[in-house]
Amino acid sequence: MMTDATPKSEEPERGNVPDMYRGVALQAVAPSPLAASLAGHANRDRLDFSTLIGIFRRRMVMFFTILALCVQLAFLLTQWAPPKYSAVADVVLHPRGQEITPGATQIADEPQRSEDVETNLAQLRSRGLASKVFDALNLGADQDFLSHLKRREGRPDKEAALDTMVSSLDVVRVGNAFVLRITYADRSPDRAARIANGYARMFTQEQVRAEVAGNETAIRVLKTRMEQLRGQAQADFGALQQYRIKNNLQTPSGTSLTEQEISAYNQQVAVARAQVAEAGARLNPAATATGAASSGATSALRGQRAQISARLSDLSSRYLDTHPEVIAARDQLIDIDRQIAQEQQRTVAGLAVDALASSQKLASLSGSLGRATGTLANNNTALVAMDDLSRRAEASQQLYESYLARYKEAVARSGAEQPRSEILSPASVPLRPSSPILLLNLILGTLIGILLGGVSAIIAESGFTGLTTGDDVEKRLGIRYLGSLPLSHSVKPHGNSPVATVQEYPGGLMAEQVRGLLTSIRQSNNSRNQVLAVTSTLPGEGKTTTALLLAQVSRMAGQTVAIVDCDVVRRSLSASLGPVDSKPGLRDYLAGAASIREVMTEILGGVMLLPITSRFGKGERLLQDGKFQRLIAVLRESYDVVILDCAPILPIAETREIVTLADNVIMVTRWRSTSERAVRAAAKMLPTQSINDLGVVMNCVDMRKRVRFGGGDSDVFHRSYQHYYQH
Repeated sequence: MMTDATPKSEEPERGNVPDMYRGVALQAVAPSPLAASLAGHANRDRLDFSTLIGIFRRRMVMFFTILALCVQLAFLLTQWAPPKYSAVADVVLHPRGQEITPGATQIADEPQRSEDVETNLAQLRSRGLASKVFDALNLGADQDFLSHLKRREGRPDKEAALDTMVSSLDVVRVGNAFVLRITYADRSPDRAARIANGYARMFTQEQVRAEVAGNETAIRVLKTRMEQLRGQAQADFGALQQYRIKNNLQTPSGTSLTEQEISAYNQQVAVARAQVAEAGARLNPAATATGAASSGATSALRGQRAQISARLSDLSSRYLDTHPEVIAARDQLIDIDRQIAQEQQRTVAGLAVDALASSQKLASLSGSLGRATGTLANNNTALVAMDDLSRRAEASQQLYESYLARYKEAVARSGAEQPRSEILSPASVPLRPSSPILLLNLILGTLIGILLGGVSAIIAESGFTGLTTGDDVEKRLGIRYLGSLPLSHSVKPHGNSPVATVQEYPGGLMAEQVRGLLTSIRQSNNSRNQVLAVTSTLPGEGKTTTALLLAQVSRMAGQTVAIVDCDVVRRSLSASLGPVDSKPGLRDYLAGAASIREVMTEILGGVMLLPITSRFGKGERLLQDGKFQRLIAVLRESYDVVILDCAPILPIAETREIVTLADNVIMVTRWRSTSERAVRAAAKMLPTQSINDLGVVMNCVDMRKRVRFGGGDSDVFHRSYQHYYQH
């Protein structure tokens, strides 16, 4: 027995089957370049649709059955469902309203907002609007309409009618336009159009009613509020005037005049102070002399004096001091000096008067400035309160004027309200029902059928535990797959039975499949392939037929073949020969009552059969006293191929010992019938230390269906090579 080099933790689950049962590819030997190449390509990661296609082909009947049922159900539902007619009316929305006061609106050239459109959609879908349409159209008197309502216990007919109307109504926005499409479905086409138009008219009328109610509310609210504001404005204005009178603020510019007066007084005081300073400076003796000398009269007198002085000098040079002309000139000079002195005195007196006047003027202006400054201080204190009163009066007046203007607008608009929407296209009576639509329902039924069929196929395949392909045997069980045997009627040509098919058509597919099994057996791990034990997991899987076919084909190949019936319970192989109770058989040989030649019977043109002609006693088995082991040794020496037709493994414990005498153990399973668990359980019960080689054969394969199941077996390509054989 070979050992596995793979660590136990990394070994895939294969039913705890020893390595020696797993075929050549599982031996711990270096693979050939071709095998390595094939393995490399097989292990590449790729999206394999063949598995899904295989599932579909395997469950094709289920898939198309479910598909047909869904399509038929869709057709029947379409036929049974009562027809409904859909009427469509379009409503266009005008620019939205502008708010005047809470509860009052007017039309303005402002575009609709998406929020307004959604609000209109909600209004159209509301039960309130449905109730108004129900009353407006007098649907309570329409017995045909009321007869199809879905009533609930304890609810009146109108409530059931509103439920039906709301569920039958569909309102959507047409694209990004401000157009609402109202669709109503009903059993009657006339009633569907009537209700759709009723919704459209009621929607526009409700908007007019809302405008009228809004204007009435606005007028009432504005009038009441306006009276309140007018009284408030008058009271605030009266308080302002009384405060002005009380604080002597007769004009709003009183403070400004006082400030201007103070500014003028300041300027005049400054001028007066300058004049006083100037007058004081002129009263200075030096300044007085200079001022007097600079006066006009003084200058004239000084000019005369200069002339007289010049004349006096001229006369003194010519005459004596006693000369009359000299005396006269001297007297004139004295008189001029006297006049000059008098003129200077008058000038000083005038300057003194001017200085006194300037001082008095300065005092008067300073007093006036003080009084104006005090008045301004009082006014500024009073203006703080007056400013607050003035602002209140102004705010009250502005608010009153604003409400007055809005009141006038509301009064002017009253009676001329227009809806914010209009019917763009009324609903017409539909000529064809909108539901049910046969084509649409058939398409939906087909899609649902495809989906359910596919899901059902996948679920059924996922829960299927039978063996279908050689990959199932080797990958899921880890046991070497030897090949398959087809159903005789699934191959052409074929006879009445598999054995007859091989006998009549030795070059056909059935015979070639058996040769393939023998070839796989010879390529096993065991060096000897002389004794073949054919068994199964459970009864009825075709092990006896498989044993006969192997014996028949081996004999056709020129080998000497012996087949032994080892099933002491059923004796299936022996029973196929007809009544044999009168002949000696296996039990007689083991008892020593007959020789090997006496118990052998020729079948199938040269195959020697060792039958069980008489039943074994209760509890009696083959492997007693070692006689059966000696029989196998004798047969090894006399025949090229010895085939043991054993009982099933699971019900008969002795089979597990008999197979240890064979070179190869062939476990026959029924295609897509024998469960994986049964094969796994049977493999676990075999004596792993004593069996040389184990392989699985799938029997009763329907070659016509096998091509639909995928996998890597040669049976998948049956259609491509089925005409290759000689018939």
